[in-house]
Amino acid sequence: MRYVVVICLLLAACSKTAPTASPTASLSANPASVEHGQCATLTWSSKDASEVTIDQQVGKVEASGTKEVCPLSDTQYTITASGAGGSATASTTVGVSALAAANVMIFPEAALFDLGKAELKPEGKQKIDEYRQQAQAALSSAEHVKITGYTDNVGGADRNAALSLHRAEAVRDHLVSVGADPQKFEVNGAGPDHPIGDNSTEEGRAQNRRVEVAVVGAEK
Repeated sequence: MRYVVVICLLLAACSKTAPTASPTASLSANPASVEHGQCATLTWSSKDASEVTIDQQVGKVEASGTKEVCPLSDTQYTITASGAGGSATASTTVGVSALAAANVMIFPEAALFDLGKAELKPEGKQKIDEYRQQAQAALSSAEHVKITGYTDNVGGADRNAALSLHRAEAVRDHLVSVGADPQKFEVNGAGPDHPIGDNSTEEGRAQNRRVEVAVVGAEK
């Protein structure tokens, strides 16, 4: 009986597994601030992770590495390292010095799109055509035309980011279809970032669902 007890104790000790290590992650940007139109390099590393991803459309990455990013405005990047021991995150921000805007036109969502859609309504196309006629001189002389889509804070972050980008692209594509120079356009989907209204009210959320067209840069 004594030998049986000893063997059982040994088997119990052998069955214990070592604790799973928790993942670690780090992320930095160099330089941390760039001029509009310039790029920065993200550098990251992680340990004890089976999957590593970086947001802002960078996607799945190796455990460590570098990648050049060229944001159009101040952008925070977050790395997530996931494994059997849990997950870890780290963030860094690339600041962007904006060009001076000659004028900014704000189009409410309802004027251009049906709710939850990214296809321009016929009356939306008409409003874009009217804007182009009024701003034709500025559009022709500008260095850049920046189109940014925005949403309210209702719904998932990924869906809002995609919807805001698709709406900005729809406005750009229509402007190009009626003769605007496609080389001048930059498009960005900011989702619920930079609200101009109170997201706790329906009126404020309606204000935040918008597309902004900014004619930027010095005149030629």
